[in-house]
Amino acid sequence: MQFRAQQQEMDSKEEKMTLDEVDPSKILSLNLGILKIGGVWWRDIRGTPLKLFFYRCYEMYVILLHLSFNITVYLHAILAEENVAEFSESLLVCVCQVLHGTKVIPVVLRRKKMTSLTVDLENNFYIHGKNLNNEEKYIIKKAMHLANTITWLYFGSLCTATCVMILTPPTLALTSGQVNSTTQHGYNLLIWKAWLPIDPTIYPYNILAYFSQVALTFQEGCFIIGGLNAFYLVLIIYTTSQFELLSSSLRNATRNIGHQTEENSVINKASPGAVVAKATHETNTKHTLLERGTIDEAICFTRDDEIQVSTYIKECIQYHQYLLQYADDLNTILSPLMFMELLTASLIMCMLGFQLILMPPNIKFFQMLTHLFTAVFELGLFCWFGSSLITESEELHNAAYESGWYNMSPDVKRQVQMIIMRAQKPVALRTGQFGLLSMPLFAELMKASYTYLTMLKQLQEG
Repeated sequence: MQFRAQQQEMDSKEEKMTLDEVDPSKILSLNLGILKIGGVWWRDIRGTPLKLFFYRCYEMYVILLHLSFNITVYLHAILAEENVAEFSESLLVCVCQVLHGTKVIPVVLRRKKMTSLTVDLENNFYIHGKNLNNEEKYIIKKAMHLANTITWLYFGSLCTATCVMILTPPTLALTSGQVNSTTQHGYNLLIWKAWLPIDPTIYPYNILAYFSQVALTFQEGCFIIGGLNAFYLVLIIYTTSQFELLSSSLRNATRNIGHQTEENSVINKASPGAVVAKATHETNTKHTLLERGTIDEAICFTRDDEIQVSTYIKECIQYHQYLLQYADDLNTILSPLMFMELLTASLIMCMLGFQLILMPPNIKFFQMLTHLFTAVFELGLFCWFGSSLITESEELHNAAYESGWYNMSPDVKRQVQMIIMRAQKPVALRTGQFGLLSMPLFAELMKASYTYLTMLKQLQEG
């Protein structure tokens, strides 16, 4: 028993130390670090003027690399004469590039807005001052853990798909017995079909073309698209966690106000020690009786406490207004991206499935399979966390009702009723004509993809 008590005490101390380490200003450090490596993020780049100059040059190099990627792909799709299967593969790459370009636009053309979103997100985890209680720290810590886990999972899936894509051409050359022709007579080692000013089947141009596409694919696939998608997902996750913080603050309003009353009593009456002890004893007695159900919650708030209660609820209302404004700003950035995501999702999954049906089980088949898994995983993540945002914002009116507002003053009652009325309309990410980003929408898109795949298969057979 003594050992168990010591172990519980150690666990509580360890949990307290972990909670004390919560720093909302560092919630985006992992995601912004990936974007900086990708050359698409400029905030917090510190150093000498020469270092900043080199990073700007690197940023321009990345943008030109992305543009060259798109131009070669589109030219091939326009100029090449291909059958249905080959054209579907070329069209798949073009559609993916349109989607990727859409996701790069905000960080290139709307830099001030993106910077404002990140700064506001980091600085607005505080509802009632800078002192966070343990429950608020736990919510933030949980959100940070989820955000980092999703970032690594998604970034890892993109890196895996990219590596498989890079290794596919040389693996096909090795397994088909054409290694000698690769170095002598030439063999097409292109990772994706693209128009090039040189013949990519002639040695050594095929080797040069392959390694140039390796650099393009790895840079764009992992650090630009992987980093950006993870970044957008994390913005949704932390916005959802802020609604959870507000729900916690409202649901525990009685307890939190009681703690604040106790602290203020100690501070305001700190001169005579006996008065301090008396005030503390009275407050503790109220909490004890409240927990036992001996007295009503209304008795816990005296006339002197009404101002503090009103201030507490007003801070919740102000924070709610901030969250609604931040959600609108987030919609301004993400709504066009989600529209393109959903517009192209069914087409991408349909064409990937069509390629899988036509291919024999080789390394090319495995490449398409990993691409399909990544596409479904990406769409599922956005829809899942979109649903979480709707659910958590809807929960606000329940949390406000559980705050004990019916025992408060008439002014406070009206303030809480305002929160309840506004929270009945959930906050959601819009996707244009597709509706709200949610799991039911994900199910509809998967059904549509299967329908398009069936039609394309019938076209091929006919």
